[in-house]
Amino acid sequence: MRERQKSVDEDSQSSLRIPFSFLSRTFPSLWLGWVVYCCGCLPLKLAESPGLTFFLGLYTERLILDLQVSREYVSALFLAAQCVSFTWVLLFLGRIVDRYGPWRTVCLGQLVFLSAIFVLSSTNSRLLFILSYFCLRMFGPETMGFCAIFTVNRWFHRWRGRAMAGLQIVLGVQLLCAAAFDQLMTAYGWRSATRMEGVLVLIILQISLFFLVERPETVGQRADGVLKARPSSSLSSSSLDGSWGEQQEEEQSYTFKEAIQTWQCWALVFSTIIGTLGWGGLNVHIKALLAERKQPDESASIVYTAVGILAPVGAFCMGAALDICKTRTSKLKMCSLVPFSAATSMGIACVMQSISVSIIFGMITGVFIGSLTVVNSTIFASLYGRKNIGRIQALFGAGAVLGSGLGPVGMSTIFVVTGAYERSLLTFCILNLCMGILLLRSHAPSDRLPTQQELEKREEQADIPLAQADAVAQEMEETKA
Repeated sequence: MRERQKSVDEDSQSSLRIPFSFLSRTFPSLWLGWVVYCCGCLPLKLAESPGLTFFLGLYTERLILDLQVSREYVSALFLAAQCVSFTWVLLFLGRIVDRYGPWRTVCLGQLVFLSAIFVLSSTNSRLLFILSYFCLRMFGPETMGFCAIFTVNRWFHRWRGRAMAGLQIVLGVQLLCAAAFDQLMTAYGWRSATRMEGVLVLIILQISLFFLVERPETVGQRADGVLKARPSSSLSSSSLDGSWGEQQEEEQSYTFKEAIQTWQCWALVFSTIIGTLGWGGLNVHIKALLAERKQPDESASIVYTAVGILAPVGAFCMGAALDICKTRTSKLKMCSLVPFSAATSMGIACVMQSISVSIIFGMITGVFIGSLTVVNSTIFASLYGRKNIGRIQALFGAGAVLGSGLGPVGMSTIFVVTGAYERSLLTFCILNLCMGILLLRSHAPSDRLPTQQELEKREEQADIPLAQADAVAQEMEETKA
């Protein structure tokens, strides 16, 4: 299995070695992770835009008029797209990325994604429209965003939280693009604007694929700025210390079956589901909630503005906090801030009676959204290693999709039964509070011990003499002493 994965990595990256070889020769002190991050991951994250909720929401009124469908039809279509995306992520995407790598996954996924954009812009068939709508969601944020997160987790270890928070910069660009896209739809019609969008996404994806490399070992480097792929006697002790955590994480990587047998995995998954249940419900019912509280019509815009401003702040703060934590247990305990912030947000929503309280609600919610994004993108790699992260990452992603899809249904059901939103908000507040306490009192899974087969294979593949390895270990001990 390991040899097959290695051959897949080599085949999928063979076309990308020329630019990276040029960079290595021209700039020998350059760590190529930043090139992959800025030119590969950030554009890939931007390319997911057509499948995002606020992009798809721009079609709602236009589809009702053009295709003669009801508002309930469009709402049901969005819920169905969420369910299909949940199935795709949970059952297939993680396996595909683990086996074939993000480069090949994006290469194949872009064919479906771009086809969906252009079919959506030209079809009058409801069947083709539904299929295109589903594919926009499945192969947009679920596939492109998934591969970007996967690649960042492979290239970063100590800087993982801050690097993942940096992806939130793209969110601001996406919001600006959504506003520009809305203007294009008004000026040229939604079909022509969608075709323009497809051409732009095609260009962005080609740029991303040119610089997308799955792991630093492919170009002879290691994570976190370490330039050499393997330690040698010429390396300084500081370089060894910089790569030691990443080496240890690689060696102690859990398999998917081993990860799901730990209760910490399911605690984090349920924390994600509960957190997104509340926000997913509010995301749909926010206008009705504000109207119930007799807030002015512009209150929803004010809330979303506060969320948009504070989400990157929350992401960077959480990313820095996770990077500061030295142990896996401390990282897991730090994750408790996410459900605590969600509980605070739900609690404030219960008493949201004025514009000032609405602004505070938006700010706390923004911190929650930003921190949740970083935690869901990094904690599984920190706890379970970076070698087999595809299916584990898919489990967390599927939990977020499930929560955001069921949240509106649950909130509307409670509203129908009780006639108010307070019960649902209070329920989500209590559930998040309980999950926060659970994570705060948790400990990381025990270190995974290698099997006998892994130990034997490691000895066979060792390419440095035992005496040299002992010398390096002794040098590290002296440095620590």
